Amino acid sequence: MVGLYYIGSEPFTIAHGDRIAQAVIAEVRRFPTVEVSNLSDSTRGSDGFGSTGLK
Repeated sequence: MVGLYYIGSEPFTIAHGDRIAQAVIAEVRRFPTVEVSNLSDSTRGSDGFGSTGLK
């Protein structure tokens, strides 16, 4: 069973036997987390992640 949400505006019929879903079997890698008390300086400076440098 598959839950579906159709966002189209035209009617859409699903017939018995139609292939309507896919699954991807993939490895999930987990890495250890290390907590630190401070971070080193970065090229972005104090403006932070995603900063363009424009104000």
